[in-house]
Amino acid sequence: MGDDNIANNPGRRAVRRGAWSAIDQTPLYTARRLAQMSTSPDELQLAQEALRLGDREMDLAFAAAVSEANCTRPY
Repeated sequence: MGDDNIANNPGRRAVRRGAWSAIDQTPLYTARRLAQMSTSPDELQLAQEALRLGDREMDLAFAAAVSEANCTRPY
């Protein structure tokens, strides 16, 4: 994967040169950006919920990746 993939999918970040995170972090990053734009108490409450859900989605994606890795590892 080349450097242009970072621009096309900012949620995937380089772990080390040549390696990429298997977890798409875009929903969490988007929620963080939107939370910074909230201007009213109602918007802040919704932004906090979006952050909670984005964090939960990351947890589930990580658990799924671990499960998949365990199923595909050689014995």
